[in-house]
Amino acid sequence: MDSLFDRGTSMPLVIRTPFITPFKVVLLYLIYEFCHFQLFSARTIPSTVKYLVECVLKTKETYVEPEFAEILEMFESFDHPPQNMVLVDMIRNKLTRMVYPENLYQFMQSLNSILEINDEDMTGDCTVLESNSLFGLYARRCRVEFLRCTTQQKGDMFEIFRGYVTERASSKQLIADSDGDAMTVDSPRNNKYMSVDPIGLDSKYRLDGWISDDQIDKFLTRQAKNMERTGTTDISATLLDRHLDFLQKLAPDLSKIYQVRYLNQIRTYDYDGAVANLHRFYDNRFHYREKPMYQYGLLSRGILETRFDHKEQALHALDEAAVVARECQDSACLNEVQSWIAYLKGKTSDDLKTFGDKVEEDGLKNATYLQTMRSILSVRDMLKTGEHPVKVFEALYQSGILSYLKGIEYVVVPHFTMTGDAWQLYGNHLLAETYYTMALRGSVATLDDLEQVYNRAIETSLDAGAIDMARDYIDKFQTRYDERAQTSVKFIQLRARLAKIDHPDASPLTSLDNHAAQLAYFHDDWHPEKIDAMIRNAEDQLKDSMDHTAFDILDKLLEFTEKHPLLQSNCLIQLGRIYLASATGRKILFDSSSALFLRNTTGHPRRSTCWRWQ
Repeated sequence: MDSLFDRGTSMPLVIRTPFITPFKVVLLYLIYEFCHFQLFSARTIPSTVKYLVECVLKTKETYVEPEFAEILEMFESFDHPPQNMVLVDMIRNKLTRMVYPENLYQFMQSLNSILEINDEDMTGDCTVLESNSLFGLYARRCRVEFLRCTTQQKGDMFEIFRGYVTERASSKQLIADSDGDAMTVDSPRNNKYMSVDPIGLDSKYRLDGWISDDQIDKFLTRQAKNMERTGTTDISATLLDRHLDFLQKLAPDLSKIYQVRYLNQIRTYDYDGAVANLHRFYDNRFHYREKPMYQYGLLSRGILETRFDHKEQALHALDEAAVVARECQDSACLNEVQSWIAYLKGKTSDDLKTFGDKVEEDGLKNATYLQTMRSILSVRDMLKTGEHPVKVFEALYQSGILSYLKGIEYVVVPHFTMTGDAWQLYGNHLLAETYYTMALRGSVATLDDLEQVYNRAIETSLDAGAIDMARDYIDKFQTRYDERAQTSVKFIQLRARLAKIDHPDASPLTSLDNHAAQLAYFHDDWHPEKIDAMIRNAEDQLKDSMDHTAFDILDKLLEFTEKHPLLQSNCLIQLGRIYLASATGRKILFDSSSALFLRNTTGHPRRSTCWRWQ
C-alpha cells in the first residue's frame, strides 16, 4: 500500500461505490439462501443465523469488512468434515457463477421473493422477511441503494464483486494491524483481478481495489469523534494524514475530510494548517446548505483558539458565536458557547459566580466538565500558593461531585492526578503513587490528561528511587503514544533523567545538558516546562563546578519566572548556591529570604535587584 502514496507514481485504480460493497452482496446472498432453505442443513442453521446477525450489526458500526476467504473459513467451522467442505464449495460455486453483470442485476431483482414487494413473485417455499426485522431492513436498504445506482455504477459494482469472490483483488480497507494499536492500509494482492472476463478489456488493465462512501464516512466519523473527545486517535498523525491524502484524491467532494484534517493538525500543533482546513470544512458545508449555520463555525474557531491557548482570539470568536446563536434562536449552540466563555474567563478571573447554578439547571455535560476542570485548575493554584491542606482537599472533594453525579468520565483522570499531586507535595509518596495508578486505569481521558499523569507517575517513581517502575511507565507511554512522546518536553526531560541515572558516565548527548539546549525547538515561548528544564540544567552545571554557565542561565530565567512563583523561588535558591560558593554572604541571605517569601505568599514580589556576576 506504500505505493499508493508515492507521489512519483500514478494513482491506482480504486473503484468508489456509494454504499454496496462485495461483502454486502455476499451477505445478501447468504440471507437469500437462508430464507429459501436450499443451502444450509439443520446442523449449520443456528451458527449461520448467529453469524449473519453479527455481520449485519457490524455493517452499521464498522468500516472494516472481512475477505471472502475469511467468510468461507467461518462456514467451514460450522460443520464437521467432509460436510463442511461441501457447504463451502456450494457457496463458492454459486457466487462465482455470476459471470455477467446481468447475473448480479437478476439476483437483486430476485430479492422481491423474500421482501413482500410483489405478491405474484412469492412462489415456492421460502421465508418472507418482515419489513421491520433486522434482515428485512438490511435487504431493503441494499436493494434500494442498488436501484439508485447508475448503469456505470452497477457495472463497477459487478467488477469489484468478481474481484472479491475470485480473490484476485483486495479492498483498500483501513484495518487494524496484528497488534491492534496502529492502523494500516491493506495491501493489494499480487494476483490482481484481470478484467478480461467477461468484459474483454485490455489484459494490462488491473483492478487495485474498492471502497464505499459508507466506509469512508464511518472511518472519518470515528477519527473525528476520537480526536474531539480525547485529542488523539488510534492512528498516528502521520499515517492518518496519508490516509486523508488518499481519500481526498478518491473522494474530493467529502467535506468531512477537512474536518478530520484540521483536528489532526490541532493534534500536531499546526495552527495555520488547522485554521485553513477549518475554514475549508465550513465553506464546503455552507455551500450545500440553504441556511448556513455560522454559529457553529464560530464556535469551532473559538475551540480551536482555546486549544492553542489564544484566549483573546478565542473569546472574540465565542462572543460572535453567541450573538449569531441568539439571532438564530439556537439554544443548544448558545449553551455550549456560554460554557466555553465561562471556562475561559474562569481561568483568568472569578467574576462568573452564578454560572454553577446555570449548569445545575441546564444539565449540560459540556458545561459541567468545563466547570470541573476550572475547579481542578484552581486547586493547582492553591497548591502553588501554599493554601492550607484542609482547604485544598475540601476544594478537591467539591470539584468532582457534580461530574461524578452526571457520569462524566473525562474528569476522573485529571481529578485523581491533582489529588496525587497534593499528596506528593505534602510528602505522602505512597498515596500519591496510588492516585496516579488509579488515574492511569481511567477508561476515558484526553491525551493531555494522560500525558500529565504519566509524567507525574514517572517523576514520583524517580524521586522515590523506583527506577524499574519509572522505566515501565516510560515504555508504556512511548509505546502507546509515540508521537506525543516525541513532542512532550516534560516526558523527554524525565526520559533523559532516567538515562542519566542508568548511564552516569555517558556522553553529554544523552544528558539534560543537550536536551535543555534543544528545548527552544519545541516551544517558542517560555513555558513552565521549559523553564523547569533549564533550571535543572543549571543544577547540573553547578554539580560540574560550571558556576559562570549556571549563573548565565539562571540570570536569564529570572525575567521569565515572574508569573511562576514556585519556579522563581527555585531559580533564586540556585542563585543563592552560586553566591554561597563565591562567599557573598549578604546576597545569600537576600536570595534565601526571597525564595521563602515567594513560597509562602500568594502575590508576585517585584524584583528590584539587578543580578550580576561578581
